[in-house]
Amino acid sequence: MQKMMEQRNRTTQISHPTVGGTIVTQAGGMWQGTLMWRGSDSETQARKELHAQVITQVPANYLEAIQFGSWPGVVSLTPSRERALPPPVLQEWIKRYQGVIFALAPNPQAGDAKTNEDNLKILGKLLSEKSMYALGAWGKERLENRVLLFWVNNRIMGSYFGQAGGMPELPRNVIGGVNLLTAPLPMALVLSRMPAEMQAQMEQIPAESRLKWLQALMMKHAQARNLQQQQGQGGGDGGAGGSGMHQRSGSNGGGGLANVPADVLQSFMQRKPDVQ
Repeated sequence: MQKMMEQRNRTTQISHPTVGGTIVTQAGGMWQGTLMWRGSDSETQARKELHAQVITQVPANYLEAIQFGSWPGVVSLTPSRERALPPPVLQEWIKRYQGVIFALAPNPQAGDAKTNEDNLKILGKLLSEKSMYALGAWGKERLENRVLLFWVNNRIMGSYFGQAGGMPELPRNVIGGVNLLTAPLPMALVLSRMPAEMQAQMEQIPAESRLKWLQALMMKHAQARNLQQQQGQGGGDGGAGGSGMHQRSGSNGGGGLANVPADVLQSFMQRKPDVQ
């Protein structure tokens, strides 16, 4: 019996090696750790430090990219200044910069499971109601933003950025006078795909001419999208790490862009972001 138990323990250690809060299996990998942030007491509303023990998990083919072994045991979160963009726009940005999307859940082995889950719900409510991101930073010589947490599909999701220098600058909420938070999704997607040089060019165009320029740009994208669909080359969705983020909201590309009336375009070019 003792030999059987020793053999079973050896098998467990081989299939579940633990390094720095990381559990690796043939099916994938998982990071176990603690998130900490400044929040409010649910009863007194007094400011206090909150924490939640969580697990994150990705498929095995993304283990190298997400570098769980480099994650600290405790990740301190700070709120973003930027407002959270619509999920399809954010997803494209994450994919562009090779972020690895992961799911986040309370650790079922936490000492006080209910309090732990409640605290994580508080974080989710904060991200949802304030329409913002939470940033997690770490580093040996200096802190670099590595993790972006956001609220989508009624849950907290995240993306890890492992490149030198950490996470790139967050996408802008307003491009060329158009507020992406309130603009029609097709318009927001087209503007978010514009290179920085083109965005700067658009902002230099006089306001009275910018509307025609934007209409022509949207028409061009709509025609290109329709041609792709006719040729059966419509692109798939999803970034690295892959599932659970994409939301279908009508057209997620150029289709339908030409149908946005001029007065609607004008209204969104004049609309300012809400301030919370």
